[in-house]
Amino acid sequence: MLFRRYLGLLWIKTMSTSLQPPASIRGMKELDRNAFQKTIDIPCLRTPARALLFPPVTATLRKSLLRLPKIKAFQPAETDGEKIVLLDPEKAPAWDSIDGRDVLEQHGLSAEAFHRRQICLSYANFSPHEILVAVLGDSAPNVAGFSSVGHIIHLNLRSEHEPYKKIIGQVLVDKIPTCRTVINKINQIENEYRNINYEILAGVDDLTTVVKESNCSFHLDYSQVYWNPRLSTEHERLVKEVPSNCVLYDVFAGIGPFAIPAAKKKCEVLANDLNPVSYEYLLKNITVNKVKDRVQAFNMDGRDFIHGPMKEDLLRRWKDKPEVVTHVVMNLPALAADFVDAFRELFHDVNLPVPAGLPVVHVYAFEKNEDKDGLLERVRTNLRYDLKKEAVTRFFVRQVAPSKDMVRLRFELPWELLTAKPKNSVMESSSEYLTNDLTSVEPNVKRRKVLDGNP
Repeated sequence: MLFRRYLGLLWIKTMSTSLQPPASIRGMKELDRNAFQKTIDIPCLRTPARALLFPPVTATLRKSLLRLPKIKAFQPAETDGEKIVLLDPEKAPAWDSIDGRDVLEQHGLSAEAFHRRQICLSYANFSPHEILVAVLGDSAPNVAGFSSVGHIIHLNLRSEHEPYKKIIGQVLVDKIPTCRTVINKINQIENEYRNINYEILAGVDDLTTVVKESNCSFHLDYSQVYWNPRLSTEHERLVKEVPSNCVLYDVFAGIGPFAIPAAKKKCEVLANDLNPVSYEYLLKNITVNKVKDRVQAFNMDGRDFIHGPMKEDLLRRWKDKPEVVTHVVMNLPALAADFVDAFRELFHDVNLPVPAGLPVVHVYAFEKNEDKDGLLERVRTNLRYDLKKEAVTRFFVRQVAPSKDMVRLRFELPWELLTAKPKNSVMESSSEYLTNDLTSVEPNVKRRKVLDGNP
């Protein structure tokens, strides 16, 4: 979940100058809450309390109300039976500027009820947007987009924000109710488990949290496992795409964002992840979400999982039910396209009739805008098979950089690819084997270093 509702969507809001934090806080690098105190003069209406019982009156007043955190627009007056209504100085600077004042006049209010009074504002009365704009100035909108993972807010701050990172973190901890920790990514992800490198800007040093998604609860240690809240829509889309009661093989399962919701819809799932910490949280999440009877978990390399548990499970199912529907998810965008070579010759040593249901593979990858065909060629090269373009469905997942997208390729594994003999490891096209440059291309099997700069 992105907290754009707190910052990004509010960036278009224009504030009355009098309602902004004091100009003196511009450039503040250490948070001084006392520096936000100021006294302002605002318009008000004195009204009989009974008048507020009429919906037309309250509906009219709502258009001009003062709206500030921790300040009630309707306040008790010094005289019993009356209320003081605080108005926005920009929307209602005078009685004549109140929209719908004829309705108010019909209920006994007049220009005599309009007056001004002073109120004191403090740090508590400003939104995070207003504070960051006042402190950072023109660079503030660049802080607008950030991720929320349970009680953790994950920032990717730019270099111009470096002097202000501590105050940014503290403001978010103070102002966002669910936030207890703010972290900032400090460099690219360059390890086999896709763990983030981070610094804590504010709050508690605790990255163990719980995330709700797809009506499931996911426990995780954000410092030790991979989790991307920007993929929640894709998690839900793929799970909806997979039919109930099918079999799902999740090669890079992480803590279970595909595997567990699929099991909830009665799919049988084999889920694997190389990261031992992810594997432990996967086991925990299987238990917490009560799908132990439908999910088997494994902790091994992706190719070993395909050649071992997945192959054995497919053979067993095909012997009993050749028409079984099976899907394979490969969500490792930096490298999944290189792991597809594991399907080549997978059943070369097996004598089986062609099953009615062949595995449907979902390969996630990064794709550069200027090279739309490069990803498919990469998959073909690693499969060493002429996978026709019309046999592949491409889904856009999200933009990860101005010229780089995350996409998903969906295709069915051909039986001749799965059963190809090792001696025939050449590019195959329709009815004949072709000898060309691809026959000598070895699959790119980078297994231990993930260069994924977009967590």
